[in-house]
Amino acid sequence: MDLNKSDITLFLIIIAIFITSSFFLFFGSKEAGTKALVHKNGEVILEIDLTKEEATYELEGELGKIIVSAGNGKIKVLEETSPYNLCSKQGYISKTYETIICLPNKVSIEIVADIEDIIDAVIR
Repeated sequence: MDLNKSDITLFLIIIAIFITSSFFLFFGSKEAGTKALVHKNGEVILEIDLTKEEATYELEGELGKIIVSAGNGKIKVLEETSPYNLCSKQGYISKTYETIICLPNKVSIEIVADIEDIIDAVIR
């Protein structure tokens, strides 16, 4: 296979575009969320303000209780009843794209930005 100068240039341009888009995808869009929405079976059962001091919440999942620690901009599952305890091993999340999913308990926790902050930014 013969590579000429234009083939190498095209290859380098494609690699540069890939690296740049990957950089923005992983590092450019990480904004801190202000609220956490806890879903059970697809319905929001709890809305937690992450800007307040850290507090503990007890929820009821399909297999039993789930204890969540939230506040100071982050949220984590401390304890849950599931076969492998994968939810509590996920650690803290704090960015708007992050989610904790407790599939055996049919519970998920999603970080969102405060809608009032978004609307205020658009109006200004």
